[in-house]
Parts: sequence; structure tokens; C-alpha cells
Amino acid sequence: MSDQELHTDYPALMSKYLSGNATDAEVQQLEDWVSSDVAHRRQFIAYRKAWVLGGMRERSAEVDVDAQWQQTAKALFPETKVVPLRSRTYRWLAIAAAITLVGAISVWAFLQWGGERELYVTTTDQVRIVDLPDGSTVTLNRFSSLRYVPVEADPGNSQSARRQLTLAGDAFFDVEREVDRPFIIRAAELEVEVLGTSFYIDAREPQPQTQVIVASGSVAVRSANADTITLAAGQQGIYEKAVDSLYLQANEDPNFQSIKTGTISFSVATIQEIAFALSRHYGIAVVYEDIGDTSNCVLNGDYPDYTLEEILAYLRTTWGIEATRDGDRVLLSGTACE
Repeated sequence: MSDQELHTDYPALMSKYLSGNATDAEVQQLEDWVSSDVAHRRQFIAYRKAWVLGGMRERSAEVDVDAQWQQTAKALFPETKVVPLRSRTYRWLAIAAAITLVGAISVWAFLQWGGERELYVTTTDQVRIVDLPDGSTVTLNRFSSLRYVPVEADPGNSQSARRQLTLAGDAFFDVEREVDRPFIIRAAELEVEVLGTSFYIDAREPQPQTQVIVASGSVAVRSANADTITLAAGQQGIYEKAVDSLYLQANEDPNFQSIKTGTISFSVATIQEIAFALSRHYGIAVVYEDIGDTSNCVLNGDYPDYTLEEILAYLRTTWGIEATRDGDRVLLSGTACE
């Protein structure tokens, strides 16, 4: 998924297109988006129907367009960005909001066919809690993105309906249970299928492994070569990218829920474990060099809602080493830990 797709307000773009106010570049962008995916075409068709219904002119009383749109949008799309509208360009919304519930329902159908809508979310330097249309919750880590697409059942096959999500980066999932509609996540080389459970997926691009760790329930994990394992609570699946190998083991990571809880915990943690936990939690590479004997570089305790700078200051004081931020990484260096 391109950055442009993640940040483009396609409802507004379709409105400009249908009202004849889109530029040539915007027309081309919308046509490319519609032709790129069957779901996009369905969205556009539903939106066009809403446009026609909303354009009915039985009444044309003057209304406050912005106020009516803000009220309607908040009721129908509580998680959608509400953009103020210009009366000249979006008069059809004023008519729909003022004269008929049909128009409002039609707009709602554009984003919410079958009771749900497609959703794109991306993060930068902040963790974000995302409430999905099906009632599931995703804690999306820094510098990550997701795309959620509800897939309707094929004609004659009611069991083909599913909830589908693509993840880049890492996230913790609390999935709402639906026996007749599995939740399928595609993350790097893995596909994870669940009915209802809570688990963490680490699919960060630079890492040599892709990991799935289960907190409750069970999940099925499949790799690109068709290997499949089933994980229960307290277990993790690890995919070794270099050798194309997927295997199961007991979970050994005490901090796999840290982006959700905000707390990092260590118990006689080694410098390797500490660097990994900090890198994942704060979304920045943490490396160490020229420390010598690291056997004394261990850490204990819980660190709730600590900033990265607070953690680094603690390491400087506790270990007597240098901990400096160098561009997009943190460097731990100096003499052996005291």
C-alpha cells in the first residue's frame, strides 16, 4: 500500500469527481484507485448511488452545510475524519442532510456495506489504539500500518465470509469472536487465522524473524511454503526468514504486550534482551558496541510509561556507560558495566 493511498481522503475525492470539480490529476488518481481493487470499485458504485439519491431536489431549503454535515458525519462515521465542506461544491450533502434519511443511509452504505467498512491506519512516532468496525481492537505500534477489509460471502458459500487485515510493522490484537467469519491477518511471510483471541505479531521489516505470540485463545499460523502450526496461550510461533522455517516454542518474551500496557519489565535481562525490547517498544534501533564483558549488564524491575530518554538516563546511572542518540538509532558504549 502506497503512502498516497494511506493519506488520501477518497470520499472527498469522489465528491469532487462527481461534482465536476476534480482536477485532471485527481481524476487520474481516482480512476487508478478504482481499477486497482474490486473492493474499491464496489465503494465507488455505492458512493455514486448515494450521490444520486442525495441529489434529489424535492426540497432545497437553505441549511448550514458545515453544521449539518458535522452532525450527520459524527452520527454515521464516529471514527472517520470529518472535513468541513464548501456549500458550492458539496450542495448535495446539504440537501441530503436536510430533506431525507434515505440520503444519509445511502452515504452510510458507501463506507459501511454489510455493516462494516474498509479501514486504513498508519502511525509515525506514537502508538495508536484502533477500534475496527467488527468490534476488535488493535494496538498499533510506532511506524506501522494496517489495512482492514471485510470480505462478504461468495454466492452459494456462506462460509467464505471473512475479516481480512494486512499488517506492516507490529501490533497487539484483541479480536472479537465470530465463529462464522474468521479473522485473517497477512504479515510479511505469514498468514494468521483466528476466530477470537488476543495475540501479538511482530513483522517489522529489519528483523530476521517474524513472530506471533498468543496471550489468550489459539491461532493458526501459515508460512509462504504452506507450513502450518497452531499456537495456544503462552506459545509463540517464529518464522526464520533466512532459512524459510516456521516453528513453535514456549513464549520467552515478557514484553510482548508492552505497546498495549505501556510497561517494560526486566528480570535479570541481558543487554541483548534489553536492546531488543527497547528497539521494539520505542521504534528505534538500539545497538551496543565496545562495552567488553557484558555479563554484568543486566537489568531488573518494571518501567511503566517511561520515555526513552528516562530509560537511557537510568542505564547511564546504573551501568556507568554512554547511551547516546545518533540519528535513527541509540548507541550503548563505554567500559564494562559496573
